[in-house]
Amino acid sequence: MPISPRAAAALAVAGLLLSGCGAASGASSQAGSAVQAEPVAAQPVALGGSSVDAVGAQVLAVGAERLAEAEAAMTARQDAKVVARDRAVVMAAAEAQRDAKRSARQAARDLVEEQERLDEIAANKDAQEILKELGYYDGGIDGDVGPKTKAAVEEFQEVNGLEVDGVIGDQTTKALESDDAKPKPEPEPEPEEDEESESEGEDDEPVDDGEGVMSVSDAQKVLRDQGYYLGEVDGEAGDAFTSALVAFQKVNGISRDGSLGPDTSAALRNPKQPSLKGGNSTRIEIDLSAQVIHLVKNGTRVRTMPTSSGNGEQYATSSGGTANAKTPVGDFVIERRIEGIREADLGILYDPLYFYKGWAIHGSNSVPAYEASHGCTRLTRADAKWLGAQVPNGTQVRIYGGTHTFIPTG
Repeated sequence: MPISPRAAAALAVAGLLLSGCGAASGASSQAGSAVQAEPVAAQPVALGGSSVDAVGAQVLAVGAERLAEAEAAMTARQDAKVVARDRAVVMAAAEAQRDAKRSARQAARDLVEEQERLDEIAANKDAQEILKELGYYDGGIDGDVGPKTKAAVEEFQEVNGLEVDGVIGDQTTKALESDDAKPKPEPEPEPEEDEESESEGEDDEPVDDGEGVMSVSDAQKVLRDQGYYLGEVDGEAGDAFTSALVAFQKVNGISRDGSLGPDTSAALRNPKQPSLKGGNSTRIEIDLSAQVIHLVKNGTRVRTMPTSSGNGEQYATSSGGTANAKTPVGDFVIERRIEGIREADLGILYDPLYFYKGWAIHGSNSVPAYEASHGCTRLTRADAKWLGAQVPNGTQVRIYGGTHTFIPTG
């Protein structure tokens, strides 16, 4: 009767075991007894037409095939791990390359912006020198377009038939560099007044404290001691000095004309201290009524700067609607900032410090002594850069007073 392959395999294994045992038994008998037996040679056993040797060979072949398959699978897994590791290395290298390219592009943009800023300062200095030669400007050559430079540019534009905007643009620069540039006209002589008219005008003269107009150097010292001026005491009435003088005039309630006259000189000899609202030990206070910004650090006011906030006028938005130029009042914090130039829908902002949605404290080429912005609070570009370096994000911003304002509801 034929046997199954499984049984045949079992008998083959048994035969192999018996063959081994017989050899071992013969060896044992030879060692332990003097009687030696002839070893019996293993003979193939026929089972159902197959020998035990053939079945064993089949079993060994199957085992070898399975072993080869296992080794191949293990090799494949190892190869997959190597591929995955290599892929991770390649991806990391590609990401590092992308980061390097992004950094290089940002560095290039920063370099371009810085070069543009330096070029603009150089152009502004050239304009100030020409304006001084033509008699429109008597301030310092510092490249900072403050109230005095802006007033000189506006006067030059008016005399030379240009659009009066106070901006040193292409047309104004071309006119300044032209041989046809018209100098400042000589003032017309004032008509002689009789005694009656002179007595009528006496009440309109500024109040002098009897000590005369203060020198620029002495005024610079006072303004520096009082926290308005950071420049050198050099006797030069440059834009930084004029800007500080305007802030002082605003706080002391006198004419905001940036000139060192009798009233301002008298106030400088007896300066009034700003009235602060209080808050965190380090904070920014914006007094919209006086149009000034105070920086307080560690409980001490370190500087007061002139600002210009929303003028309340209606303007067109980028979405095609309209809005009113108002400044938010209340307590805020500096949420984010942009270093350098920000080209917004309503104009260019320099070094903006955002405290509520799109409202920010930012530098501008135009900071008049009155409300003139779309709602942000403007500083001179030099003051904006200085302020940004003094305070981190999260600094309290307290805004109060003013007319063209609103209280945020969300």
